[in-house]
Formats: sequence, structure tokens, C-alpha cells
Amino acid sequence: MARSSGEGWKDQYGSEFLARLEAERDWKSVEALWRWGSTTDLPALAALMARSGDRSLAMLLGVELAAARYAAHLPTLPDVLYDHCPAVSEEIAARVLDRLFSEEKPLHATYQERRPVLLAWLLHQPGQALDDLAVEISLGGHSYSDVAEPLEASLQRIADDGSLGTRVVEELARHPDSWSTGRGWTRTTDVISRIGNPKHRAELVRTLSAELLTLPPDEAVQATPPFVALMERHGSKELSAAFSSAALPNTPGTAAAVNAVSQFTNPSTRDELIETLAANQPTLWSAHRQSICAPWSVEDWTRMLTRWSAAGSVLAEFGQVIDEAPDATAVLKVRVAVLHGGEPGDYAARVAVGALRTIVDPGEDAELDVGHVVDVMPWDLLVDDGQTAYLGWILSQILTGADQRRAVVTAYSNDLLTADQAVALTPVSEYVDAFHDLGSGPTRAMYAAALIRSQDSEIANPILKDVIAGSDDAFDVIEVVAASDTEIAFGCFDEERWHGLSSPAKDRLISLLEEHATSDEDDLLDLIAGDSEASNSGRRSRAAHRWSELATLHGDIPPGVFSLLDSARPDLNQSFAKVAMTVQPRDDHTLLRLREKWIQGGKIGVEARTALDAVATGVIETLGSLTGPVRRVEAPDLLHILGVTAAEQAFESLISHVGADAIDDDLGLRRAAAAALRAFVDATRLSPEHLAALGAGAASEPDAEASDNLREALAAALMGDDAAVLLLYQLASLSPSDVTATPDELFREQKPRLLLALKRLVVQRELGQAGWAGYVEQMDLVAEALVREAYLRFGDSDALKAEIRKNGTKPDYGVLVKALGKAKGFDGPSAHLQSLHDMRSNRTAAHHPNGGPLDEDAVRGAVNALETAAREIIIRLQNDGPLLRAVDTTA
Repeated sequence: MARSSGEGWKDQYGSEFLARLEAERDWKSVEALWRWGSTTDLPALAALMARSGDRSLAMLLGVELAAARYAAHLPTLPDVLYDHCPAVSEEIAARVLDRLFSEEKPLHATYQERRPVLLAWLLHQPGQALDDLAVEISLGGHSYSDVAEPLEASLQRIADDGSLGTRVVEELARHPDSWSTGRGWTRTTDVISRIGNPKHRAELVRTLSAELLTLPPDEAVQATPPFVALMERHGSKELSAAFSSAALPNTPGTAAAVNAVSQFTNPSTRDELIETLAANQPTLWSAHRQSICAPWSVEDWTRMLTRWSAAGSVLAEFGQVIDEAPDATAVLKVRVAVLHGGEPGDYAARVAVGALRTIVDPGEDAELDVGHVVDVMPWDLLVDDGQTAYLGWILSQILTGADQRRAVVTAYSNDLLTADQAVALTPVSEYVDAFHDLGSGPTRAMYAAALIRSQDSEIANPILKDVIAGSDDAFDVIEVVAASDTEIAFGCFDEERWHGLSSPAKDRLISLLEEHATSDEDDLLDLIAGDSEASNSGRRSRAAHRWSELATLHGDIPPGVFSLLDSARPDLNQSFAKVAMTVQPRDDHTLLRLREKWIQGGKIGVEARTALDAVATGVIETLGSLTGPVRRVEAPDLLHILGVTAAEQAFESLISHVGADAIDDDLGLRRAAAAALRAFVDATRLSPEHLAALGAGAASEPDAEASDNLREALAAALMGDDAAVLLLYQLASLSPSDVTATPDELFREQKPRLLLALKRLVVQRELGQAGWAGYVEQMDLVAEALVREAYLRFGDSDALKAEIRKNGTKPDYGVLVKALGKAKGFDGPSAHLQSLHDMRSNRTAAHHPNGGPLDEDAVRGAVNALETAAREIIIRLQNDGPLLRAVDTTA
């Protein structure tokens, strides 16, 4: 069996070998190759056999149709037979014909797919059955009567056999209903034109002529050369009568008749019909009208071209019409071309180009009058895409790209074109300039929308990007593009452009972002949210809100949005809290900052608490879904988050992970929950029930580390609001048992100030390096509270004491800490606290640092300074305590 690609030894029988056999007419070798299948190219071998003229080789091809030995390699065999038409015996032809229409045993599917061309080939073979089939097909009664190849072969068979022509005439005479359709008319003329018997042919043509003009409008009639010849020889009288009787109907039949007349070769026959045709033709004019009339005047041409350029007019072969029309009718010639043109660049279009050049050519030194070009263009005829493309080609031939753009923009701006038409007529290279010419506004916006509809994104996107980049404060194009491609619409808005926008433009941009932004615009939204100018306050909130709508749940909050939390404006703080409530972040930095705002109180405190509660609720739900090993891996971090949120509803989840009744006995989980409870109680007061549960957990927890945290948490919880003082004792390296006085006895009026600073200090310490500046600042505020109380007890100046009692912010702390150093025994603590205060003043961002940034050693030094000074001051205050209590009792 042959193969489809040349490999191995069979390559010697390839195309070069076949060419040599054909040149030598060595048909026996060709037959041998066929029988053995010894070639790399069976299609080439079959084509050689078909065109050889050798009957034996033709027979082999005919047999192959039934045998299908090489069907897999010869899908083109039917086309080869059709192209070269080799003759086979009547027997083989009959066998193939039978299989061609057999349902029980059809030809191989590969050959069956090409039945039309196979049938056309068979119609060139001998046999009575094929004679009958040719007649049936030619009369239109067969399923293949409308298929080009079998029909043409049938007509040719009839034309070659006089007896078959007679049969056809007789059948047509018995069945005139076969002429009731346009297809029948065309078929009839093709058949009649090939009939050799003049008598029969003339009889049929007379009937054909009389009935021609009665065809309905939806039927198609072709003025083919056979049709024209029949009408001229046998139907002129009938046509003359029809033309003079009444106004001709505007139908394809009439068009075919008029077109046929225009092509008559005999001048006398043609001229007989001219007057009746010209006098009685209100609705239809032939494309070849000028070929059967005397030379027309400009007025005649104007009248005719005006009719032909009217909507609904019928005109065939109009290229010759507008070619021969005079230059004075150039505008009308262009109208006719656009109305009836076929394809851009066809004959009529080229003629129209020549006509237009006489109108628009300004000469070498003159400037093109774009307004005049706009006035003469047939914009009103552009009712479909084909006509628009046709006119576009014409314009491209007579105008430069820039001039074409100017003409199109002018026409569009004057409502002579739709936006889609304007885009279609604008050269691609001129789109950007067209946008600039249009100027901002609704017209340009519609043009942008049309560009998006009509052009692929590879073309449209770079153009729109350039237009938007140069639009300054104009948002007409951006509004359109944003609905389909936010990356193009908003991608050019960087920090520089944002700050360069006017206030109304910024408002418009944020409105569009609220409506269309996707996650691709996260950076732009964050940029807007981070713009701290006072006038941008409202936009910051809106940008942050939109960002939160697009953000991933539990995702990190970017710096611009986060800056709302650092704002001095409470409304922006509240906006951030709402963002956090939506996104539910789980990173320590954000949660600790929210906790700080909650501790601060006020409206922002309420909003921050709501956000923290939302985070806690989400974490509790996540915890509830965890089981087995997954819980032991993921739950510790979630428990830590619950402790940071200090949400009341988180207590049950935390306490359920410690003690003898823990829901999971994993040590890591118990330790994580205990540590979280320790952080929890620093900020949240426990109910009696929760206190009892915490005590039970502490009592039953066997792990020392977890138990220590639980006991510390219990001690802090029992102290209530004073629990933060435990941190101070820790900072001062004092255990709670070392301090026998109560916080009220120790710190008196300074206790609220001290507790607030301690709570904030916890937050900043947990932030790590990011919180170093805040950590130092809060330590300094803790120290200030201690110094104020110590000076009230041990200071020398009554005036300073009076100022301390009168004003919570006076005297200046820097003055007061130095004054404390003059009190007996406080020179050491004063020096330590002075160094801490200097570090806050010179090395934290809030105080315009000039001493260099903080580092780990500096922070450690601040902690050590506070530890030493606080320890000494607390001990001095405690030692002074009994006296105070005695004084208080007496008082």
C-alpha cells in the first residue's frame, strides 16, 4: 500500500519518476505502479492516469470508485476525474452511477462526499440512464438541478446530442409551470440556447418573451449571453409590446429584459426598443442605457444619474455608466458609485476617484478646502458597512491621511456621519489626532465607544491609552473606556498626574473608580487614600471604602489606606475602622493599632471596637471549622489574634483551649491560648462568670508556662482597670508582692494618665521595630506620670506643685524632670528619665528627630532607664504611703 510521505525505498517511485513516465508515455509502468501501490504520491499518480488519455488507465480509475482500494489516500479522486474527464466503459459508468445513489451499498464515504463532481463526470460517459438523468436535471426536477457541476454537464450533454434537445423542448412545452420561478427562467434560457433545432427554439422563446416581465420581485433573472441572444433573435416584438403598454414594474425580470436590450448587437433591433423604453421608464434604468441612445447632454446625464443615485434604484454594470458620464456630473458619479458599488477598489470606485480629483484637487500651492470636500461627499448614502468601506477606499485614494481625518471629523461634528461611520472612515494612523480634533465632550465620547466596538483591542487600546494620557482634566473618553477596560482607563494615573488634576477632576475620577474600579486599581485607590492634603479628606474615605470592597478578606491593608488611621481627623480614623471591619485584617500591626484607638475612646474608639469585634467573629468561625492536625498548625496564630482583639465574644474560644477540659490537649494550643488570655485581660474587663472560668482553667492547667500566663491573667483581671499597673511593676523589675500599696495610694490623681500610657505602651511594644518610636514615646509618658506624682510628694517648689494640680499639661515635663533631680534622693532617677526624655525628643518621628533613627540598642537603653528610675520612684512612693493613708484618714 502506498504511503502519504516519502520514506525508505519507495522514494525512487516519487514525483520525479512519475514525471519521467509521463514524458515517455510509459503507461504500462504507470499501470504497474497503480496495481502495486508503489508510489509515495497516489494523488499525483491518479492525476497522471486521468490526463493520459489511455482508456485502460481510465478504466482503473473508474473501478477504484467502486472498489475503494485507495480511498484513504485519494480523497481528491472525484475532482481529478471531473477536471480531466477520462472516458470509461458504459458498464463501469453504470456501476458507479448505481453505487452513487444506492442506500444499501453506497460508494466509500470519501468518494461519496464529492457526489456532485462525480455525477458531473459521469454525465460525460455513455449510457441511456445517463441520458435520462441529464434531461431530468436540466428540467429542474432533480435534486441536483441546482448544483452547478451536474447542471452544466447535463446542459452540455443535451447540446451535444440533438435527440436529447428535442426531448427537452417537448418536456418544456408540456410543463410551462417550470418557468414560474427566476431559477426556471435562467434554466430555460440555458437549455434553449443549446437546442440545435431552430423551430423548437423559436417556439419556446416567443413564450419566454411574453411571460418574462410577470415574474415576482423576489425572483432572480440573469441577463446571460444566451438569454440576450434569445431575446434579440426571437423576443423583440414581445418586449416592444411590454415596454409600450404601461410603466414597467421594478422587478428583476424587467431589469433582465432592459439589460438584455442594451446588449443587443443589431443596431436596428436595439433602436426599435429605445423610444418605448425611454418614454415609459419611471422606475428603472438600465446600466447600459447610454449604449443604446444617442449621445446625451449634461442635462440628460444629470437626470439619469440623479435617478440612479436615489435609494431603491436598480442599476447593473454601472461602472461603464459613470465612466462615460461627463466630468460636470462628478458629484453624481460618486453618489452612483457609492450606492451601487460592489467591493472597494472595483471599476466604479476607481472611476469615482478620478471624478473626485477634479473636485477636490486644490492645485500645487493651494490648501485643501476640507469644507468643500465634506459638502460633495455622499454621506447620506452610507446605510450599511459595505457602502461605508466603499467610500472610505475612495477617500483614501484622493486625500492624505490627515486630510481624510479632517474631512471625516468635520462631517461627524456636523451630524453627517454616525460615530461608527466616522471611526470606520478614519485612517488607523489618524485616530489619536481625530480625538484631539474632536475636543472633549459627548461627541468624542461616542467616537471612543464606536472605536471600542469596531476595532480589536490590539489596535484600540494603545490609541485610547494615548488619548487618555493627554486628556488632562477631561474624562469623556475615560468614562467610556472604564466600562470595558479599567486598566486602559485608569492606568495612566500616577502620583504626578493625580496631584496635577483639578479638584472637580479628582472628584470625577473617584466617582468613576467607585463605579468601575477592579482589583487592578488597588494602587491608584491607595494613592488617593494616602494623599493627606486637607482638601482630599472626603476622597480619601471614598477611595479607602472602594478599596475595601475589592480587597481580599483578611488581606493586608496598604500604606495609603492605613494612613487614615494615623490621621488627626476623627472622620478618617472612623473610615479606616470601617475598612478594617470589611476586610477583617489579621496582622498584628493593624490589630494593635485598632486596639490603641479603642483604648483612646471616643467615636473612633467605638468604630475600632466594632472592627475588632468583626475580626474576632471571623476568627472564631475559622477556628470552629478546624479539626485534627490542621487545627494544631493553624489555631495558635488564630488564638493569638483573638487575644489581640480583646473582643468579649472571644473569651469562650480562648478559655476552651486551656485547662483539664481543653477541646484539644495539644501543648502548643494550650500555651497559645493562655498567652492570648494574658493579652486579652489587659484590655477587657471580665464578668464574674468569666473570672470563675479563668480561675478554674488556671487551677487545672498542668503546663507551667501556660499556667503562669493564666495566673497572671487572673491577677490582672482581678485588678480590673488597674491591671495595667502590673506592666509598670514588670518594667520596674518588681513583683506584685513587692508592692503593698494600692495603685490609688501610689499614684493618686496621676493614675488615669499612667494607666492610659501603659495600655498604649503594650500596643507599641507588640509592634516590634515598627513600634519603637511609639514605645519610647509611651515610656516617656509613663515616666512623666511618675515624675508628677513624685514631685507632688517630694518636690521643693510649692509653685510647681500648684501648677501640677491646676493643669494636666503644665509645667513642661522637661522642666519638671530637672526640678525633681533637685529633690533629695532623686538625682539618679531624674538623670535616667532625662536621658529617656531626650531620646523621645531627638530620635522619634513625632518630634522631628535630629539625633538619628532609633535602633535596638537605643530602645534597650530607654527600657533600662525607665526600669531603674521607676523602681526607685515606686519604692519611694510606697514608703511614703502609710503617711498618706494617715493623712487621708485624718482628712
